Amino acid sequence: MTLLMTLLMTLLMTLLMILLTILLMTIYRLANDLANDLANDLANDLANDLANDLANDLANDLANDLVNDHLSTCNRLTIDAPINS
Repeated sequence: MTLLMTLLMTLLMTLLMILLTILLMTIYRLANDLANDLANDLANDLANDLANDLANDLANDLANDLVNDHLSTCNRLTIDAPINS
């Protein structure tokens, strides 16, 4: 009877360890997937933010340059215009 109980307890502990291993592997895979998703989301958000910032800066610089060039041209025309008497 003692041998039977020992074998039964060994079998039970083995099954418990197998179930625990499966549970830990599942938790590891879920955590790994979550970490990868978060890393990808953060990388995409950062890339989008940087691209938007660069595009906005470039558009603002170009607009400022165009306005400054236009104002400079208007000022030259005004200064160089003949005075009608």
